[in-house]
Amino acid sequence: MSMVSRAPGDRRRISLVGAGVGLCLMAAPAGVLVGANSPVALASSGGNSNKGDVWLDNVGQPAGPGHEMDPHLACTNINLWGDKLADPSGTYVIDGWPPSGSQEQDYLQSSPATWVYDQSTGGKQVIDVIDVQQLIKNAVANGDAVHNKQGFHFKLQFSQDPQKHKTFWVNCPAPTPPTTSTPPTLALSKTVSPSGSVPVNKLLTYTITLKNLSAVAVSNITVDDTMSGTAAFTVNDGTNGTTNSFAGNPTVTVTKHGTGHYSWTYATVAANATDMVTYTAVIKSPGAASTAVNGTFTLANTAVDPHSNCATPNVPACTTTNSITPVVGGVEALSTATPSTGSINGLALAVSGFLVLGGLGLALVGLLIKRPAASPHVHV
Repeated sequence: MSMVSRAPGDRRRISLVGAGVGLCLMAAPAGVLVGANSPVALASSGGNSNKGDVWLDNVGQPAGPGHEMDPHLACTNINLWGDKLADPSGTYVIDGWPPSGSQEQDYLQSSPATWVYDQSTGGKQVIDVIDVQQLIKNAVANGDAVHNKQGFHFKLQFSQDPQKHKTFWVNCPAPTPPTTSTPPTLALSKTVSPSGSVPVNKLLTYTITLKNLSAVAVSNITVDDTMSGTAAFTVNDGTNGTTNSFAGNPTVTVTKHGTGHYSWTYATVAANATDMVTYTAVIKSPGAASTAVNGTFTLANTAVDPHSNCATPNVPACTTTNSITPVVGGVEALSTATPSTGSINGLALAVSGFLVLGGLGLALVGLLIKRPAASPHVHV
């Protein structure tokens, strides 16, 4: 039931009365509207429901006379601007927003970021700087993806008196996912020609082969090569009057560390490629003062690369060995074989030994001379 009453000169007054129904206003704290549901906070006490302004632009860009909000920002850090704000400080978050996001909090990921406005100075101020790389990293971790050619879409949730909201794009490419560094798979081998026992002063040709068994190219691979043994040698490396015999396919950088010790670096070895290095050396007699084993002197050469099958010295696949039985001072090097009688240029030599009688040493040496058989005479 409704009743309308008028008093002369007064405005219309309307009273609404219904059976069992009434509308009443109750006293409540400022800024809170009380209705049938729970109270809803609109603004902090003393605030202005539309106080001040906030906007975004890339670092280095001016604020703009009209607080222009560029909705498409570059992939660099972003200034959060404020002007005539009612509060001196507060918090904000940035959510990933459709179509690239799903309304999840991306910045900061675990807690709100903070802003500060100097009210004593007033006017336009940068109240915080947004780390774009961190923003994008968090967004990708939360499942956001680049949308067309616009990048990532976000929404600023700015808490002050009251909240303010701004949507914007950041045109960043999708970050490159981290790659797991896999050591290259390399196969190293070494050969010498000729191999085995060789004459003194023989020229030896060494070949080192490196195969990249990986599906990707590898860079800066260094092979270490060392010569050792009881034989003497001269490497044709361009020093001490020798000609440089080192050759690489492709070209390699050779470093000499000492006598018989070299290394070379492959700048790049392509996927599934084979690179080779060759050089020559001369094996020599070490001289009468050197010690031979069973009358021979040896020269060993081993190649090492820590990324290959020859990660340590003396692996058979990367080690070569040559030997010589040199003549020292006009006499064949000492041998462990038992001496025996032989003939030289028609002279038969035999050493019968020494006979010692009463302190008198009597040396008996039999010299047998084989005389050539007389030529037959032909009688006419």
